[in-house]
Amino acid sequence: MKSQWAAGLAAMLSSAAMAQTAFLDNAPDVPLPPGAVALTASALEPAAPGGQHHVYIVGADAPADAAFGFYAETLPQLGWALREQGGEGLSYVRGRDQLAVRLLEGGAADGRVTLLIEVTSSPASQALD
Repeated sequence: MKSQWAAGLAAMLSSAAMAQTAFLDNAPDVPLPPGAVALTASALEPAAPGGQHHVYIVGADAPADAAFGFYAETLPQLGWALREQGGEGLSYVRGRDQLAVRLLEGGAADGRVTLLIEVTSSPASQALD
């Protein structure tokens, strides 16, 4: 099964397939795993004036390791640097932007997961390292 997923990921990452990949609204550089859909999206009050904070609930027909593997493989190609990995999630940073992918529910039993994805942008005066 993992080899099928790896083959699917390789095909998706080709330039033609990447053009067809679904991305989150208001986060055009955060892709969705194949077959995943954004169930909800919310813009929240940012921590600092001039910043942005978007939260998405995403449902995917994939086990948790496949969904996290998709992000671990894909996000660095889009300029995101892994900041933290552990527990039930991943954290990335790119310039003033932060991205967190967390497991909300699901995983092994039914092969479906629900993910919480948070994208935060700091004001231009607060660049992140």
